[in-house]
Amino acid sequence: IQGSQLSQSSHLESMLNAVCVEHGGDDFERKKVRQLSDLLEKIFILDPERRITAGECLQHPFIIDTSK
Repeated sequence: IQGSQLSQSSHLESMLNAVCVEHGGDDFERKKVRQLSDLLEKIFILDPERRITAGECLQHPFIIDTSK
């Protein structure tokens, strides 16, 4: 991750974690927040060669991991 992307990623994860904590999130919810942050980071990569594909999105842990 390059400088500005790292900053945006960290900021996004911090915001998502704050919402999770504010609403009393458990370990599962915190794990899902980390997974969502990772997925969004990969979706918003500007370089299409490095960006996650639709198929890869569907295989991402945020989508397929439903175990508590």
